[in-house]
Amino acid sequence: MRYEDIGEIELAIEAYSKALTAWQPSAMIYFERGKLYYQMQKLREAKQDFEQALAYTREDGLRPQEQEEAKIFLSRLTEN
Repeated sequence: MRYEDIGEIELAIEAYSKALTAWQPSAMIYFERGKLYYQMQKLREAKQDFEQALAYTREDGLRPQEQEEAKIFLSRLTEN
C-alpha cells in the first residue's frame, strides 16, 4: 500500500502479486490490486481480481463497503 500511496502503481501491483503468492491469498489483496488494474485500464486483470475478491466467503471476504465497491467495479467491467 505504501507504493500506492506514493503513486508507484506498477510497484504496488507487483507487491500485491507477491503477497498473493507469498502468503495466504485474501479478498482484500485481490480487491486492492483490482482497483489498481482498473486505474491502469488493464480491465481483464481488474475483472479477474474483483471476481476473486467477491468469491470469498463472508467470514474471509471483504467488508460490506468494499464488497459493494467491488460489485460496482465488476458491473462497469461487464458492461463493456
